[in-house]
Amino acid sequence: ATPDPLEANNADQETTTVRQEFGPSADLAIVKTAFPAQVPAGGLVTYVLTVTNAGPLAATGVQVLEMIPVDTELVSIVAVNPDSAYEFCTVSGVCYLGTVYPNSTVAIVTAVLRVDPDCQSTSLTNVASVSGNQPDYYPDNNFDSAVVGVTPLAWADLALEIEPLLLRPLALRDVR
Repeated sequence: ATPDPLEANNADQETTTVRQEFGPSADLAIVKTAFPAQVPAGGLVTYVLTVTNAGPLAATGVQVLEMIPVDTELVSIVAVNPDSAYEFCTVSGVCYLGTVYPNSTVAIVTAVLRVDPDCQSTSLTNVASVSGNQPDYYPDNNFDSAVVGVTPLAWADLALEIEPLLLRPLALRDVR
C-alpha cells in the first residue's frame, strides 16, 4: 500500500540450466603433463596425456586430439591402451584408443614435440581433448592443457667490415 519510488529493483530473475540425462553415459577425462617445465628453443618437450572413464558405460570409439602448438613440430606420438590391441596415432596428432572401460582402464598417450629453434615466445600452451561415442554429460574434464616455458636462443649478430688497404706500387722486374 506504500508507494515505492524504485520499482525497478522489486523483481529478480535467474536462469538455471537443467541437464536431462537420456540414458547411460560415459564420463571420459584427460589430464596432461609436460616435461621439462622449461626448455630452450630447439629442445624437446614430452607431453603425457592420461585418459580415464568414470562410467557408468564403457566408452567406445575413444579419440584423443593432441593440438600441436605453433612453433613446434611433432617428433613422435604413441598411444597405449591396456584394453585394446588396436590403438594407434596419426602424424596429425589424433590417437584412436578403442574402448576405455569405466573405473579400471588408464590409457596413456605420449607425444614428443621439438620447439622451433627460431621460437621467440617465452611459453607454449599445449591443449588436448578426449571424446567417445557415448554421451558425456560432464564435458568439463574432456580438455586439459600444459604450459611450458621457452628460453629463446640468443643469436649473435656478427658483421664484418673491411677497410681499404693502402697499397704501394710494386716494382716490376724483368725476369729472364
